[in-house]
Amino acid sequence: MKLVYFFCGGMKLCADREDAEKILNLCLECGFVYKDMRLGPGGFTLECSMYTGELLRQACSRRGICIRVIEKYGLPDIIYRYKKRVGVFIGLIIAASLVFWSERFVWDIRITGCENIEKKSVISQLCEQGFGIGSYIPGLDVDVIENRLLINSDDIAWISINLKGSVAYVEIREKIKKPGEKSNTPANLIAARDGQIESIEAASGRPVVRVGDHVRKGDLLVSGIYDSGVWGYRYTRAEGVVYARTVREIRVEIPLTHEVKRYTGEEHVETALIFFSKEIKLYRNTGFLSGKYDKICSVEDICLFDGTRLPLSLARTVYRWYITETATRSAEEAAGLAYDELDRQIAELTRAGTQLLRKNISWSLTEDSYCLDCSLTVIENIALTCEFEVAE
Repeated sequence: MKLVYFFCGGMKLCADREDAEKILNLCLECGFVYKDMRLGPGGFTLECSMYTGELLRQACSRRGICIRVIEKYGLPDIIYRYKKRVGVFIGLIIAASLVFWSERFVWDIRITGCENIEKKSVISQLCEQGFGIGSYIPGLDVDVIENRLLINSDDIAWISINLKGSVAYVEIREKIKKPGEKSNTPANLIAARDGQIESIEAASGRPVVRVGDHVRKGDLLVSGIYDSGVWGYRYTRAEGVVYARTVREIRVEIPLTHEVKRYTGEEHVETALIFFSKEIKLYRNTGFLSGKYDKICSVEDICLFDGTRLPLSLARTVYRWYITETATRSAEEAAGLAYDELDRQIAELTRAGTQLLRKNISWSLTEDSYCLDCSLTVIENIALTCEFEVAE
């Protein structure tokens, strides 16, 4: 459907809400085909082909129904807008002729088996071996490409490339990464923050604190040094967890004035046709763009009716200019934002395995901001590995 609307042209129409029933009955009576009909509080819109849209407008005019065109798109609209640029149409004709014999090239790559690896990474590795969209199929040695990729890849253990027509089906198996080697460097466990010891779970090393002890940041918790009394000192890497009752202080400050964007309505659209990996610009280069603007990029693949992807895509870049203005929040709005941010920080803290026991919240409001001060009593692992060197 997208392909038909692109080559035949599409039109988006709008009318008042009270005329919706008349227009829909007219479409049913005349057999007009439309899509994406949307009914809103101020009116309704629908989309149809450019030919159907013109017939619908004429039929509505004869019956005194007001209907307006708000957007035209597709190849006919592009031809009308760029009719003076002969080079664009020559390029389109060349592209269309290439499609007829492009079965000798790879149109699409479909990858399965990715769990921890992104598909973009696999495609990038294939391109490094000379295999990608636009590759000349008779010149490809799939076995050689598979072997080279396995030799050079750090995360792919097995790969199979099957070419069916112009589509390449790639199946991979990821490598199972072994856990990193355990370090043998001697180390102590020290306190990462102040607290009262709740429990000690030492896998190795000699605990030097007991449950109920109060410790300060940097105090020794589990020593990696053993003194046998007879054979001298023995060194190890202290490991384990030490849970302590600690106090966390969180401060959230929300300013009452802030900068907001307001779009001016000025837009600049750049459209390009991507054929395989080549980009054909369908716009005139405007040079340097000044002012503040948002850049919104999108790429729409062009597919056949059965869903097969063609080696054609439409790239669209929209520049929307805006200005910044100073806005003022009410105390209630600032309070809502402050509590949302506080909840986010507490949730992030508890996700790390910290147990929340109690929280005390106080707030203050000044001329400039709304502030939340939160004191959290938690139980958390305060053990921090601190390596040390042994002098000979």
